[in-house]
Amino acid sequence: MRKSIINVFAMLLVAGFAFVSCSKESSEIESPSKGYKVSIPANKNFSKAVATDGTTTFKTTENVYIYNTNTGNIDATVLHPSVDAGSANFEGTLVGTYSEGNTLKVLYNTNSLGVADYSSQDGTLEGVIDAGVASVDVTSISGGTITTETATINNLQSIFKFTFKNGATTLNVKSVTITSGNNALQAQYDVVTNTPTFAPITVSLSTASSTVYAALRFTATANDPITFLITDENDNVYVANKNAPSSGFSIGKFYTSTINIYCFTVSDGKVVTFSPGNLVKTDDTYTVGSGNESYAFETVPFNTNSGSLGYGGDAPISTSARGYFTWSEIATETNTPRSFTVNGISGWRTLTQSEWDCLLRTRPIGTGMYRYYKVKNADGQAGLVLPPDNATTNDTNALGLEAGSKAKLVDINACISKGFVFLPGVGYYENSWNRAISDYWGYYWTCTMSATSGYGNHFFSNPNNTSFSITGNIRASDYLSVRLVHD
Repeated sequence: MRKSIINVFAMLLVAGFAFVSCSKESSEIESPSKGYKVSIPANKNFSKAVATDGTTTFKTTENVYIYNTNTGNIDATVLHPSVDAGSANFEGTLVGTYSEGNTLKVLYNTNSLGVADYSSQDGTLEGVIDAGVASVDVTSISGGTITTETATINNLQSIFKFTFKNGATTLNVKSVTITSGNNALQAQYDVVTNTPTFAPITVSLSTASSTVYAALRFTATANDPITFLITDENDNVYVANKNAPSSGFSIGKFYTSTINIYCFTVSDGKVVTFSPGNLVKTDDTYTVGSGNESYAFETVPFNTNSGSLGYGGDAPISTSARGYFTWSEIATETNTPRSFTVNGISGWRTLTQSEWDCLLRTRPIGTGMYRYYKVKNADGQAGLVLPPDNATTNDTNALGLEAGSKAKLVDINACISKGFVFLPGVGYYENSWNRAISDYWGYYWTCTMSATSGYGNHFFSNPNNTSFSITGNIRASDYLSVRLVHD
């Protein structure tokens, strides 16, 4: 009897051990189907808070995505920093397929596709896109838990602090659109594929502020001309320019910059700001004034693709995508300038004949200054630069500008960065295109008409001579350049 009891007890023990063993094995098998627990140690050395106390921190509300370079997949779940501190653990659950030795890209503050998107920012330091990346290896997988190396997060952008000034007055800014003249500004950056998307960036503030913060990622480009299109708290519109450093903008820095606004007198008591480039109609479907057409300001003068659009091609038609316009497209029969909306800002218009005349002949200007200078670039392409009202001979001397009949070889981008307006001599279309490699005709519409002819600004430029005149015998059906202003 005792032996039987012992045997039964032994059998129960064996069964118990078998039950425990099966239960443990089942738990380990099921754990991956529920996801792997992960806690990636991470350090941060970022530029975001340099403007305040010189420290940087993670935040528990930030998102972290994991890309497995071995499987080519971004995990469907999201991790979060464990604490608000400069060092933290990225914690959560991963549901993808992982093995020891896998290399993971840690995507900090990107979207779920691994893209750092800079296109929508609110102008505050807290609202800048503070994205980064690190690479770590999976060192072990045990008990449903993944262990990795420490992630050291590297910046994907720099932080910029802007102040905009009109003379001695600091502007309270509602929005600013930033454009790279060399198309080097990245509106998005795909961290997984290392692929940038280039486009201007608009920063919109919920409350107007004298300080604007933005996270910007540039492809480093020497002396890249950067244009700022600014709207202040009173809905006044300004244009400003500044060149990138000679080595271009670096990643991972904190830049502080004061941007000066420049204005131009066009009549007694009236000043305007010029658009950053000639007007371009970008669609090839709609007519001017239909309400569906789209526009931009050209950034590359003399370039027949992205600048001076349409030059050298077929005869323009009303629906053409082009950088040339007839008089009736920019004004009405009552000599009222048409209002254009570009980059979301309305109220752009052409100048009247008398305003152009004031600008180029009679406006107040500093001692020793001229109201326009004849210039050319290294390719012999010529035009005019107009100094802003407050320019001085120190500016013109530094830029190498000289008065006279000959077009002077200068750095046109340097002139633009100092607030000078450049009017390229990019020809016109009458019965055919008129612009030769060594002779550059500049024709710009005014919104004034006499009888059946429109008034235009007409200058002839070549490496040896430039003449200028305002003439009223330009046929309204001809296609001329258009430069807009904003009151």
